[in-house]
Amino acid sequence: MSFERLVHLDFKGMPPSSKRLVELPGFLASLGVTGMLVEWEDTIPFRHFPEMKRDYTYSPKTVRDFLAAARKAKLSVIPLVQTFGHLESLLVIPKYRKLRERKDDPRDLCPLHPESGEAVGRMIDDVLKLHEEFGLSHFHLGADEVWSLGTCAKCRRYVAEHDKASLFLSHMNPIIDRVNAAGVRAIIWHDMARNWPVSQLRQLAGRADLMFWGYSPDPKPLFAFVAPQDMRRAAKAGLESWGGSAYKGACGVDANRPIVANRAENNRLWHQTARQYKLRGVAMTAWSRYGTLLTCSEPIESSWDSLIVCNQALMRGRYSVDRDLKAAWKRLYGTDSPEQGVKRNERLWRAQEAVQQLDTWCRHFDSQTLPAGRLICPKLWGEARVNVFEVRKYLDGGVRSFEEITPSLMDFRRAFRGLVIEAEADRFWSSRVEPRRLMWRALADRIRKLARE
Repeated sequence: MSFERLVHLDFKGMPPSSKRLVELPGFLASLGVTGMLVEWEDTIPFRHFPEMKRDYTYSPKTVRDFLAAARKAKLSVIPLVQTFGHLESLLVIPKYRKLRERKDDPRDLCPLHPESGEAVGRMIDDVLKLHEEFGLSHFHLGADEVWSLGTCAKCRRYVAEHDKASLFLSHMNPIIDRVNAAGVRAIIWHDMARNWPVSQLRQLAGRADLMFWGYSPDPKPLFAFVAPQDMRRAAKAGLESWGGSAYKGACGVDANRPIVANRAENNRLWHQTARQYKLRGVAMTAWSRYGTLLTCSEPIESSWDSLIVCNQALMRGRYSVDRDLKAAWKRLYGTDSPEQGVKRNERLWRAQEAVQQLDTWCRHFDSQTLPAGRLICPKLWGEARVNVFEVRKYLDGGVRSFEEITPSLMDFRRAFRGLVIEAEADRFWSSRVEPRRLMWRALADRIRKLARE
């Protein structure tokens, strides 16, 4: 049994430059995927929401050039636009704060606010308009992790009279209808529909598919979340289902590189699940941020080797990390030993190498530099004695560590030049170095003060 293998492009963090965006479909087709799940976030030029425009937002022409390149490469495209949770890009804008479920939380929309449905509907319309000339079969509406669902006073009363599933559907049903009216099938993530009875799931049948997602390489937690009984209930209700694995972005909110062995095993498990439950396809997700207002995780351009290994594991149901990584490097760089020199895609190797070097520094700081500072000065925990020589040695080493890493910003920027806009490369580097610099300075200042007393 064959099924679609989509690569997820999450543009919340370090989105590709305009030129690179148009190159991606041909590049991804060469890696063997069958389609793309494109999470546009605020990179797409929303006609109705000019306030969402950022320095990396694409022009309408760039989006159409990308879609034309996808058609030429024979890759399907499914756009993903958040419509319920994860709506920070919209809900941080002052004029839309009134649509929040909680006044202090910009993540979730209030489903009962009279303007919520139309605001989301206009976002959907803008994306449909950009895609219409290229054909569109499915539209992913997100709708996962609506953490505060049912917490405002109005929603609490609704839930008391009905239930949370009914509240969820009261918001999503009109949005699904809007997409269906354009001749497009909707998709939503499965987590908010876990444990729903068949009667409520049937409201989605023929209108929207469920995409079950789970990123653990361990089958026990994976299938506790992607519960077989939920998949069976979805099938009984007449729903078509998809899967969501991860090739990157599932190893920690501030991870720099994917743990390929974990990602490959997760995709192997999804191969089995797709065959067992006759899934329409599996999207290999690639989260660039766990939330719009959180730090960037694992840049896309330095994770292609993981995608190749995961695509093979998803397609074949088996893998060997060492063998498949070497094959991936051979495919990407023309050699299975890229550290000794590459024959093609040199810029991609430079990007991967730059992230790896930054990751090495971060790991050393977290495991040695910072912990050593907490141990070197007994006065930190109330003892009267201190070895001034050891303190001075530690402080000098910390200064050298930051002196050594600071010039690497220019190397990092050069490595990603042309792949992402320069400001985004700077932001990623700074998100790794500057918080650590602040932590170290605070600790160092305290140690200096105590050592002088």
